[in-house]
Amino acid sequence: MKKTLRIFATCLALSCFTLIPSCGDDAGPDPGDPTDFCNLEICQGDSDAAKLAKQVCIDEYNSCVAGGGNKEDCAKFAKETCTI
Repeated sequence: MKKTLRIFATCLALSCFTLIPSCGDDAGPDPGDPTDFCNLEICQGDSDAAKLAKQVCIDEYNSCVAGGGNKEDCAKFAKETCTI
């Protein structure tokens, strides 16, 4: 029993030491202002459709970030609105 407990404790300690460095901030680089990166393909221009698509892109980014998403991943997700 002592040997099993010692092995378990060792494995647990090694697991903790492996996981601790990976628990840092994984936010990634800040993609910037969504009004800047939501300005491509169908989101460009002054037409009502372009303005609506750009606003949807911005709203998707903000909702994703507010939900705890990674900013870089949220930006990629939001940009898909402009490239469909």
